Amino acid sequence: MNNSKNEPMAPATRRGTNLPDTLIDELEDSMTRLARLMSSRHVGPDCCPDTLNLSQMMLMRALAVAGELKMADVATLLAIKPPAASAMVDGLERSGYVSRAISPDDRRVTLVCLTEEGTEALLVGEATRRSHMRKYLALITEDDVHALIRIHHKLIDAIDSGLV
Repeated sequence: MNNSKNEPMAPATRRGTNLPDTLIDELEDSMTRLARLMSSRHVGPDCCPDTLNLSQMMLMRALAVAGELKMADVATLLAIKPPAASAMVDGLERSGYVSRAISPDDRRVTLVCLTEEGTEALLVGEATRRSHMRKYLALITEDDVHALIRIHHKLIDAIDSGLV
């Protein structure tokens, strides 16, 4: 699946292989730094009673849309291993934001869903996060935002599909 307006994906083995190490390092460092800055500046005590990180917010958003997710799908969504997904859900469960249940269709499957308290925390957190994001994104054009999303989706799709 390619989210970049149906553009064919170039073979991963052709493009980018001749990029200098310094350019690759700069891109990776800037992406990591941006994610950390955004995480530390707009997620935490200012937006929710308990500190929530970006991964927890992402999971809670997905649960709000899906209604429930299998634990295996939580790990896939967050690109983490199942024990890390379980630990994250443990923390959210202790905070009262999610609950777990055994699937009625398959007792081996654990389902995770957002609680009413989790929904409320998510609404407050999302409003604060979006307010901060609007400030950051005011620095660039809407076309730039679309370009960033398109580029991110190309990379995500290539990695998810096993092209790289």
